[in-house]
Amino acid sequence: MNRIMSSVPGRVLQKFLEDQAPNWAVLIAWNALFAMFPIVIFAAGILGLALSIFGIPSKLIYTDVFSAIPDPGAQSEILKALTGVKSQTGLLFVVGLIGTLWGGSALFGAMEQAFSVIYHTRPRDFVRQKLIGFAMVILFTVLAGAAVTSSSLLPALKQIPDLPGFLTSGIAAFMLQVIVGLIAGFVLFFITYYVIPNRAQKWRKVLPGAIVSGVLFELVTLVFPLYLSINSGINAYGKTFGLFFILLTFFFFLGLITMLGVEVNSVIYPVELDQPARGKTLTSAPRTAGEADRRGGAPQEGAFPSSANGHRRGVRARTALGLAVVASVVGVLLGRRSAGNG
Repeated sequence: MNRIMSSVPGRVLQKFLEDQAPNWAVLIAWNALFAMFPIVIFAAGILGLALSIFGIPSKLIYTDVFSAIPDPGAQSEILKALTGVKSQTGLLFVVGLIGTLWGGSALFGAMEQAFSVIYHTRPRDFVRQKLIGFAMVILFTVLAGAAVTSSSLLPALKQIPDLPGFLTSGIAAFMLQVIVGLIAGFVLFFITYYVIPNRAQKWRKVLPGAIVSGVLFELVTLVFPLYLSINSGINAYGKTFGLFFILLTFFFFLGLITMLGVEVNSVIYPVELDQPARGKTLTSAPRTAGEADRRGGAPQEGAFPSSANGHRRGVRARTALGLAVVASVVGVLLGRRSAGNG
């Protein structure tokens, strides 16, 4: 067991729980849920405008993007709203831009708070945090939209003239989708880990976490649509109730992936810092108890929490993770029960 915990994955898991990463993942999930609809509407409008250059009807793009919503009535209402706003280009730009930037800035502000715990840094002031959030959400709109909607937009490639047929069907089409998603996810997390922390970063020191998070994010985006096909018979109430929990679960996984990647970086490339009572310490979890003693020196009263307090923090983190998963499962089961009664 000691050998497992002294390995890189074991140290990442140890630090993941010590930093209460599941709790920060919940905060990221709520902010992502708040930012989702402005980002989706804004991205759909931009994609529809850009792909119309290739002769692809905008309504086809909107239908593909919003097909992730299982309720046909909700799809129809959103399409009507987007079409009505699109008829007034200036209003679409203003509403979409303001909503996306403000919601996204809150999302990346939550990430900065979480990263400040990992790296032991102070958060930026309000103005700088918002400016960085505004810039990041524009990038997030482009890259996350490409990663999440790659499977939905793949059929639209058939509308592009002179495109080889093997790129739109079979294994080649699936691999194209995966490659696009991996690249978009990697770039998204790489820039997030490089820019968001309030400290100087070196690009090579954020590569491991960006690779891990990019791969996990692509896996989640590929598995997530399976829920829609499995629960295709749920009635309107079940769809709405189930969708709420599945969205919370999706964004919670996004938060976990984000925190896992930054923990990987902080373990592989630990940062030395000065603490008055302990001297120089490292932000990564120690491999052994002996290494912990060498880092911090002799324990001093009030220098750091007792092992009992550390154990309680670990229990709270595990409890938050367990409750979130249980809540998502309960939502799906209740949705299915409502379908059976209907």
